[in-house]
Amino acid sequence: MKINILLCDIFEDIMPFEDISYVSMIQTAFNAVRPNITYEIFEAFARDLPVSIEENATYLIPGSRFEAWSDSPWLNELRTFIQELHREQAKIIGFGFGHQVIAEALGGRVEKTITGNGLGVRTSTFSDDSVATLFRKKTLQLFYFHQEQVVIPPPESKIFVSSPFCPIDGLTVNKHIITLQGHPEYTEQYIQFLLRKKMTPEISRIKALKTLQQDTNEKELITYILHFLQV
Repeated sequence: MKINILLCDIFEDIMPFEDISYVSMIQTAFNAVRPNITYEIFEAFARDLPVSIEENATYLIPGSRFEAWSDSPWLNELRTFIQELHREQAKIIGFGFGHQVIAEALGGRVEKTITGNGLGVRTSTFSDDSVATLFRKKTLQLFYFHQEQVVIPPPESKIFVSSPFCPIDGLTVNKHIITLQGHPEYTEQYIQFLLRKKMTPEISRIKALKTLQQDTNEKELITYILHFLQV
């Protein structure tokens, strides 16, 4: 299996570890489920995109501090490439910003949250009981760190997981696209670092830190993603 990671940010100024990068966090999360994955990295934020679509590759669009609706040239190119991937029925995964920019590219809409930032661990509910039964607690618990969310899903998509805070927490399109607002690639150590970096209001930070006592099930989620995409 091969994953082409289309990086939209490298977070170099907010990575607390000398020996861990954002790419390596992504790889660690997937390797915990499927150890024989091959990766190719493209710096989409630097206008570096694949020159062609590989038939047997999966395309992963992860997090970013950019806004999914931005008119930046690199984002216009990325949205166009997402549309090309979709037309070819290529397999696509989106996390965080990736979830948002895929929705924007395919006709959805993203806005800043009106109820505050989504921080810490959140529990979301699956729309399909048959999916819920694949998870030990029948719910999804992931790390979140976002100011925007999808408010209108793309016409062809289905909402497969939601929460009161973020009704469109996860989307699928046919059997080739799956996206989530949460971050299964994040670790508790990393989210703690982000929250303690004083990037958010004090009250929000304290509340979010308390949620980290909850278990997360990113490994179950990645297992499901690979099953859903049949890769």
